[in-house]
Amino acid sequence: MEDTSTKIDERFVQEAAKVVLKNLGEFNFSVSQLSENLHYSREHTHRKLKHDLNVSAGKFIRYIRLLQAYKYLSEKKYIISEVAYLVGFNSPAYFSKCFKDSFGMVPGKIKRNMSFYNFNQTNIYDFYKNDCIKAALKTNKIFFHLGSSNHQTTSSSLIV
Repeated sequence: MEDTSTKIDERFVQEAAKVVLKNLGEFNFSVSQLSENLHYSREHTHRKLKHDLNVSAGKFIRYIRLLQAYKYLSEKKYIISEVAYLVGFNSPAYFSKCFKDSFGMVPGKIKRNMSFYNFNQTNIYDFYKNDCIKAALKTNKIFFHLGSSNHQTTSSSLIV
C-alpha cells in the first residue's frame, strides 16, 4: 500500500519549485509570495519545506535560483551580473557570495570549465538529491549527471 502522505508532500515540493521557477527574475519574490501561490500560510509553507527537505523556505527559493544560475552560467550566454539579475538577486556581489557558499566555488569558475569537485559534499547537493526536487527541476532542463561516488575525484556537470 502506498503512503499517500509522501505523495502529497512530493506534489507540494514540486509545486513550490514550479512557483519559484515561474517567478525567478522577480527580486521581491519572497516566502510570502510563495505561500500565497501555494494557498498556505507563510508558517505552514516554511514548516512543510523544513520537514520535507530540511531547508527553510527562504533557502528553498535561494537554492532553486542558484541551480538555475548554474544552468545560465554553463550556457555561457550571460555575464555573471546578468545571471544574478535573471535569477532574482538584486546584487551581483551577494549572488556570488551565495553561489560560492552553496557550490563551494565562485560563479566564474563554472563559466570557465563547467565542472566542480566535491559537489556531493555541499548543502545544495543534499537539497538537489531529493527525487521530488530533481523531478521539478528536470522539467526546466536543470539536472546533474554525477560521476562515481568517490568524494575526492567526483566531477559533476550540469546537463542543459
